[in-house]
Amino acid sequence: MADTRTTKHAFEQVATWYPEKTAFVQAFSDRRVTFAEANVRARRIANGLADRGVEPGDRVAVLADPSIEHACVFFGVQKLGAVCSTLHVRESRSVLEEMVRDLGARAVVFDHAYADVAEALAEDDNDVETCVEYGREAGESSVVTSLSDLEAGAAETEPDVDVAPDDVAFVNFSSGTTGRPKGVVHTHEQAVEACHNGQYMFSSTDRDTLLNASTPSFIAWKILTLPITSVGATVVFLRDWQPDRIADVVDANDVTLLNLVPTQWKMVARHGLDPEQFSSLRMAGYGGEPMGVELFEQLQASVSEKVTAQFGTTETVNSGLCLLPHRVTEETLASIGRPAPNVDVRIIEPDTHDPDAEVPDGEVGELVVRGPAVATRVWNDPEKTAEIFHDEGWWFSGDLAERREDGNVYLRGRTDNMIISGGINIYAEGVETVLESHPDVVESAVVGVPDEEWGERVTAYVVASGELTAEALDDWCVASEDLADYQRPRAYEFVDALPRTNTGKLNRAELRKRETGLDEE
Repeated sequence: MADTRTTKHAFEQVATWYPEKTAFVQAFSDRRVTFAEANVRARRIANGLADRGVEPGDRVAVLADPSIEHACVFFGVQKLGAVCSTLHVRESRSVLEEMVRDLGARAVVFDHAYADVAEALAEDDNDVETCVEYGREAGESSVVTSLSDLEAGAAETEPDVDVAPDDVAFVNFSSGTTGRPKGVVHTHEQAVEACHNGQYMFSSTDRDTLLNASTPSFIAWKILTLPITSVGATVVFLRDWQPDRIADVVDANDVTLLNLVPTQWKMVARHGLDPEQFSSLRMAGYGGEPMGVELFEQLQASVSEKVTAQFGTTETVNSGLCLLPHRVTEETLASIGRPAPNVDVRIIEPDTHDPDAEVPDGEVGELVVRGPAVATRVWNDPEKTAEIFHDEGWWFSGDLAERREDGNVYLRGRTDNMIISGGINIYAEGVETVLESHPDVVESAVVGVPDEEWGERVTAYVVASGELTAEALDDWCVASEDLADYQRPRAYEFVDALPRTNTGKLNRAELRKRETGLDEE
């Protein structure tokens, strides 16, 4: 009897009970598939890969944009008992080659938009034996097989493979904020548990339609897709991020759930928030960064009265924290909420690596999380595993946080973004908040630069919208009641843009490495 705690069983089960329900839709096209159709495609993909030598436990690397094909490939790999790893398409070729070698991938499946990169991966010195392309009729060659050809010659039966709950389902690479991306390992059981918490956060049912605008390599794709799919709801995939057309997609597909980071919501809002186009939405979600009061009020007035926030990461998936709609207020917008069901959260003394070293409520410490969907290891890296995971299941987030009197958790920065100047800890994010309150500051990043006298000197990189000078910005900081003198930047540099990682996160490591002439105070 098949174990129910696997994604293989979960997708087969939903296709059995909701066969005629629409599973996946491609935005701006007439393409859509039912669960029955998607299940048959996933079976064919699984059997086609098996016909080409891919076995249970083998790794399949994927280069893809959000699409119906990618979703069927993902679930097809699960049916085979192989391990899916969707790579960051914006990574450099050398890093992608390193990822594929590290995974020991036997196959690469790719969208035709990444054919040049896939060809390089096929020619690299690695374990890849099969390359499958979709998006155009590639035909079969000694190197590349088209997905349509792979499916056409494969059986439609469910692969006769026993998949266990503790088998690896997928490896998700984190962003390279602090170095090379790391492959976080998730088992089938953890993926299934993530569905349960995701359904709790979104109150999802088979009547829902979710718009997923996340790139498949990001854990957000799974945070959104897995819980929604497992209840028989519909997922609409948006291939390219087009903020000016989000409202059209919501309106055309009667979307009920839309979850974006606040930066994305701001982009959408710039093109207007017509309440009529968003009338189908029953909940608007956000995560990844705090939501400003003005934006929150815009969403409540024009998009949905129900707004929710989630704190999910590559390591936790949906076993993180959430701020449910009835707890989202102007006062709690900066909060990441409370733990999801069956999730343990503690705030401990930084740098202790001891989950029992809890700090009192109201004090800042490192956030650690343990739960049914939390990963426990990094692929092929025992040293990194020991650094960020604990034997008892705790994940050390590196996030500084505090629990306040309202019962919610508030992030205060990062342990690895902390600046130590004159023996005093300075949280970079707190300084950035003051800088970004200046009307001419679009964005800022604060890092510590080595200093012979103080150990580290607080340095600000600023993107400005007007003729702003270092002197004027420093006067702003001096006048701020939220910034102590020791926290004030001692150097400012104005830049056109801040460096980002492949996942769009601020790349502080790159800023620390820069050798630039700064506007010294």
